[in-house]
Amino acid sequence: VQCLSNVAPFGNFFLHNHHMHKLNKSSSMKGTLVLSFGQLLHKVCHSAAYSSVSAATLRERVGKFAPQFTGFRQHDCQELLRFLLDG
Repeated sequence: VQCLSNVAPFGNFFLHNHHMHKLNKSSSMKGTLVLSFGQLLHKVCHSAAYSSVSAATLRERVGKFAPQFTGFRQHDCQELLRFLLDG
């Protein structure tokens, strides 16, 4: 999530809410992953200094649609990006 959010064009796409107009509502995920990522990014960018933000909602939704992401193994950001873009 940190890698993806720090790619300026990608992060700005979510921070400026452009993703709201590009939701893939015909997919089985109905855009829920993209919405969760956008919400998480907004929380991270607008939280107070030295505070923490939980990615539990995004993690739960990713695990629901992609069981290989459940558990505590580390995954490549490219795999997550593919699911976010499909979702």
